[in-house]
Amino acid sequence: MDHRDRKTGSLLALIMAVCLLSSPAYAIFGFGVHVGKDFTSIDEKTFGVAEFQKASSNLDGIDITPQLANWNKVTLKRDGVSAPWLVGAHFYIDLIPFIDVEASVDAALAKYKVIYDSDIDVLASQPADETQDVYFGRVGVYLTARHDLVKLPAGIFALYIGGGLGYHLVAPVAGADLIVNAFGNGDPTATKPKLSDLVDREGEIGWHGLFGVRVKAPIIPIALRLEAKYTATNQTDMDKPGAVFSTYLGVSFAI
Repeated sequence: MDHRDRKTGSLLALIMAVCLLSSPAYAIFGFGVHVGKDFTSIDEKTFGVAEFQKASSNLDGIDITPQLANWNKVTLKRDGVSAPWLVGAHFYIDLIPFIDVEASVDAALAKYKVIYDSDIDVLASQPADETQDVYFGRVGVYLTARHDLVKLPAGIFALYIGGGLGYHLVAPVAGADLIVNAFGNGDPTATKPKLSDLVDREGEIGWHGLFGVRVKAPIIPIALRLEAKYTATNQTDMDKPGAVFSTYLGVSFAI
């Protein structure tokens, strides 16, 4: 009797294994890393009293008119930034048929030089032209739903689209708005600002859309992806980019 029970149990286990292997693998999840570029840019520019006046009119509660003579002695020179590199990581899971849900994070960073020039006696102990290193960067945390438009058997090749929401931290850009906001209605010739301290990141919720290509070797649980993403950061103050177009090359490991 025990022998028959063991045979019956073995047969049931075999049937269950065949059913599981033949069913869609919606419970598969994986993780990976990616590198790429943000195709955004910051122009090289010099700011003088005219730009500071315009910035003052755009910022609530700030009027530099009483200090206009001092603002006329201040010049800000900024280097440009073009297509900074980014790195990131992603984690995905197949929750339901035809849709993958992915959580990811990106970080882009680029250094540029800024000169705050105050040609005045009060700052005689400091150099008239002082070059400072400032970082432009952003960090984005994404939640994305992805759907395969075209998928070959065994997942060897796929074209997919996706979209979702994200939380984005974007550094203000060193410019007239940043300087006027830092001094307010005060005297810009009383001291020189440390620009790296002013460039703080503030977060906003935005949205994104993407298109990608995925290639996977048979049997081996490793896939390569090439992806293009449009991100709306919902931030435009302090010369921040309100939208960023990025491309990625990534590798994923399925579990």
